[in-house]
Amino acid sequence: RQGEAIANFNWLHFSRRSWALYVNLHNDHDEILRIAPGEISVFPNGTNPDHVVLNRSSAMEPIEFHADADIEEAMTTWKELVFDAFAVDPVARTLIAGWAWAMWLRTLSQEKPILKLSGRMESGKSAIGRLLSMLIYGEDRASVSTTAANFSQAASEPLIFLDDLETRQLGPAMSQFLKVVATGITRTKRTLGTLSEVSLERGDALVLITAIESLPMREVQSRTYEIETREEYKMSAFNLKARLDALMMARSRILSGFFRLLAERILPVLQRGDEERYFSYFAKDGHAKFRTNNFLALMLLMVDAISAFAPLWPPVVEKSAVKASKPGLLAGAWMLHQDQVDLETGTESSICLGYLNALLGQLSHTGILYHSAQMDSDDRDLLIRKAQSFGLNELVFHENGDGRPHVVGFRASTAELFWALAKVGKEMGRGFPISNPRALGQRVANDLPLLEADEWAMSSNGRVKGTPKYLWVKCGYKSEAFKVFAVKRLQEEFPW
Repeated sequence: RQGEAIANFNWLHFSRRSWALYVNLHNDHDEILRIAPGEISVFPNGTNPDHVVLNRSSAMEPIEFHADADIEEAMTTWKELVFDAFAVDPVARTLIAGWAWAMWLRTLSQEKPILKLSGRMESGKSAIGRLLSMLIYGEDRASVSTTAANFSQAASEPLIFLDDLETRQLGPAMSQFLKVVATGITRTKRTLGTLSEVSLERGDALVLITAIESLPMREVQSRTYEIETREEYKMSAFNLKARLDALMMARSRILSGFFRLLAERILPVLQRGDEERYFSYFAKDGHAKFRTNNFLALMLLMVDAISAFAPLWPPVVEKSAVKASKPGLLAGAWMLHQDQVDLETGTESSICLGYLNALLGQLSHTGILYHSAQMDSDDRDLLIRKAQSFGLNELVFHENGDGRPHVVGFRASTAELFWALAKVGKEMGRGFPISNPRALGQRVANDLPLLEADEWAMSSNGRVKGTPKYLWVKCGYKSEAFKVFAVKRLQEEFPW
């Protein structure tokens, strides 16, 4: 046969030239399925309009394609066996479903968002991964792998399921892998046994993780959909083994029905460019996962298409009287859901926020209280010594209910703040992971929504010898009135 092997030697390939999806059926006849707008064909591997040759995967069980598969029956069976078993809230359930089905067309998006499931033991998070991997591969693919193995799998498999990822495993190597996969960037490394040749590694898979701790790096978090599983959403008398066995038997029928759905409903939309309608629902500025808007639009298209045969709409959307608004309402529910989760996880992992709070704690808990009418000379000396030890000489104070003033902010340039936070890190025995003031400024700009959510307020506050100064205030005083008060207090106490 004359064939043109695809670059990543995957068993699954999407051709943008013909808007066709190619799937290696892994059968004894070495056949592949070509799913194009309005048609599905079976060809010998390499004999097809696009001259595509697909490799086999040792992880895949054969798929028996049923040309007569009924879409409604297939999607209803999938809903009963898989979707209804997701132990998460109804909105998150549709988010998982859209993410999983979008896997088949994942190469349409550079970003490959990570799905992270967290929850208490026995809450059902691993069951979700095992159901999804059974549907795709025909077997339970939960694994704990080395980083090298993960990179190899990401180049050849569409889905990687990393079960029970522990904090100690989230080191630099794993962090780099997650970043490469989520962002779609390429990792370059020297080819083994050579001095000048390099190899390129690119993750082309979706990664599903079950873990308790937040993932490292904001670059990864902003491309991660985090969902909490809860026992209250688990099905009564849930038997995972029985469900996996039933899914294994129904797998080929379900996938055959989905392949027909792709050909009849989904690929024609993409070919016409009508997916822009779904993309427009995520055009909201500043939502937590805006970097994955293209993939979110693809996910929403999947859920909308499936819901024509097996309705997936959560109650908050189903109650809408206008059918045309359901995709838009679901998009809004997804964004709200992930905005709330991102606020919690981002606050936990923001370097800037953690060190700023530690700095304020250092000042507040060492007796540095300033109020000219209540402080004697010893207090004044303590204030000066401690503040100067952190490079901060201009502090903002407010009175507690008991009339005692406490530190709620300070005025500093980016460089002064950098050295103050570095000193905090040194005193805590951790060091400071940001290398210079410029990098700190970029981090602050990136984390500003998290800082504001934690009741920090930052505003430009003049220049000293050409260097910009900023006012930092905490303790819930984010109103403009308090900013005016803080600036006035600074001008009164530090007129220079």
